[in-house]
Amino acid sequence: MPSICRRDFLKAVPLTLAAIPACLRESSPLGPGTGVAIDAAKCSGCGLCVEACHYGALLQEERTEFRIDALLCTGCGRCADVCESGAILIEQKGYDIIESACVGCGDCIARCPAGALTLDPPSYSVQRNRCNGCGDCVRVCPAGAITIQSGKAVIDTVKCTRCGLCPPACRQGAIRKPVAILDSAKCTACGECKSACRYNAIVGGSPARIDPAACTACGKCRQVCPTGAVLGQIHVPEVDNSRCRLCTACLSLCPNDAIRIEGR
Repeated sequence: MPSICRRDFLKAVPLTLAAIPACLRESSPLGPGTGVAIDAAKCSGCGLCVEACHYGALLQEERTEFRIDALLCTGCGRCADVCESGAILIEQKGYDIIESACVGCGDCIARCPAGALTLDPPSYSVQRNRCNGCGDCVRVCPAGAITIQSGKAVIDTVKCTRCGLCPPACRQGAIRKPVAILDSAKCTACGECKSACRYNAIVGGSPARIDPAACTACGKCRQVCPTGAVLGQIHVPEVDNSRCRLCTACLSLCPNDAIRIEGR
């Protein structure tokens, strides 16, 4: 059975005043202290309650519109996962590693909270059949981690800082560098690795964007965003309890449980 959102339901099944019992259409106000109240901390300003109220008791000058700050968004996709209307689009979720740019420094591994990154191989090594002992790698190593022994370069992996200077210096292509490997099944696309990489070797994580025509302003994306990238001024509806008849239509449609009845 196809699903239907609350807003579409309201449009498809309009409730006219003629369909409302006369006892509820009387103009007498509610008793003192009785009526509808909106919790501004929970309200997302979606406007569903305003559309549901056929007595004009809920007023909203402007509907809330959310947007995503591309500088804060890491493209993790959590917002898209909870968006029931499919209003959030991400061109590329997750990251790719450019092997030619990666020097195997390991900064991304140290920052990854999910343990999704490893080095392969774990350290720099010399392919002895290619090395001619020229010493170019020795001269560029800032840590003094490379020496020539028996006519071949030897790398002290304890001293090596994995700076990446020796492979391009070697004219024989004898030095094999480690490269970061990403386990996409473990990756949460948090963006820590990308911000840690000094060599721009990690790409992807396209920022999410919101289609305003499809967005219902339910606010779920804002609730799950770990970086606070979902922005927007929330316009909380005002309540005119002189018009409210406590039909509770607004309560049943509020996606955030932000509406309560007072005085009962």
